[in-house]
Amino acid sequence: MLTGDPVAHAGGPYSVVEGSQIVLDASASSDPDEAASSLVYEWDLDYDGVSFQVDASGWQPVFSARQLDGPTTRTVAVRVTDDGDLTSIATATVEITNGAPTVSIEGTPVWGVKGNDIALTSLVNDPGVDDTFTHAWTVRKDGTFYASGADAEFTFLPTECGRYEIELAVTDDDGDTGRAVAVTQVVVYWDGDTGYPNWEYPQNWSGDAVPGPDDDVIIDSPVDLTVTVSTPDQPQVVRSLHSTQAVTISSGASLNISAASEIATLTLVDGMFNGTGSLTITNHLEWIAGAISGTGDVVIRDGATALLGQYEPWGYPRILDGSRLIIESGATAVWIGEHYAGDLELHHGAVIEN
Repeated sequence: MLTGDPVAHAGGPYSVVEGSQIVLDASASSDPDEAASSLVYEWDLDYDGVSFQVDASGWQPVFSARQLDGPTTRTVAVRVTDDGDLTSIATATVEITNGAPTVSIEGTPVWGVKGNDIALTSLVNDPGVDDTFTHAWTVRKDGTFYASGADAEFTFLPTECGRYEIELAVTDDDGDTGRAVAVTQVVVYWDGDTGYPNWEYPQNWSGDAVPGPDDDVIIDSPVDLTVTVSTPDQPQVVRSLHSTQAVTISSGASLNISAASEIATLTLVDGMFNGTGSLTITNHLEWIAGAISGTGDVVIRDGATALLGQYEPWGYPRILDGSRLIIESGATAVWIGEHYAGDLELHHGAVIEN
C-alpha cells in the first residue's frame, strides 16, 4: 500500500561561469515507499514556473552554460515520479557568472627591425556569447612608455633598438579583463643589399644606415658570409653584436661593443676589437695580428677553436690589453710559433685562462 508522495529536491543553489558546465544533483530526493534510486528524474533546465519541458533526465544531469551570456540567472526544476505515478517538483537557481576573455597577441617578431613597423593583432576567445570588447595596447621600451592603441589591430614604429614589451588588455562589456604580454627585441639587421660584405656600406643594413653606439646588431645569412670591418678612420661602435657568420677586422680598423655579444668566427688581421661587454666565440677565433682590449671577457666556447698566431713576415704582435681571454674546457687553442709569427703581449692586467 502506498503511503505518500515523493519529495523532490533539486539541490543548489548553483553557480557556473559562462561557457562552462556543472552537474546538478537531485540525490536528496526521497519517497516513503521506494528507494530514491528507483524514482524517475526529469529536468527542465529553464523552468518558467508554469509549463514543465523535459530537457534532461537522471538524478545528476549536466547543466551547460556554453551558449549563455553571464551574468544572469536561470531557474532549473526537477520532477520526481514514483512507481505509482505520483510526482513532486522542486526548483533551484543557477547563477551564470561572467568569464573574462582569453587574450593572445599575434604577429610579434622575435627580432623587430629598427625603423620598420611592427603590426599586431588581438586574438580574443570569450566563453560567453554576444560580448563586445574594448582594447588597450601599451608598449614600453626598456621599461619606459613608448606607444599605445585602442583597436583590435595595432601598429607601432620602433625608432630605436632595445627591448619592447607589449601589453594588451581586452575588457568585455561586463567589465572583466583578459591580458596578454609579448616581447620583441628591436635590432639593426644585415641585409647585404650592396652585394659587397663591407660593414661600412650603409645599404648593407636595414634602414640603410650603418649601426651606431645604441644599436643591437644581428648578422645572419642562409649562405656563408664574411663581413669585413676595414676602414681605419671609421671606428665602428655598437651596443651588441650577434652574428652566425664570420667577421673580419683588418687594416687598422676597429669594432667596439658595450654589451654581451656572440660571433661565430672572428678574424683579426691588424685590427682592433674592443669590448666593455663580453664576447663569446662559438666557432673560431683567428688572431693573426692586432689587439683585443677592454674590460669585457672574450670567451672561446666549448667546441670552438682559437688560432693564436700565424706566419707573418713583418712579425706584427698580438696585444691583449686589459681583457681576459677565456678558453673553456672542451675548446681548442693552437699556438703557431713560427720564427716570424710575432709576439703575444699582455697589457694592463690582461689574463689568458684555460
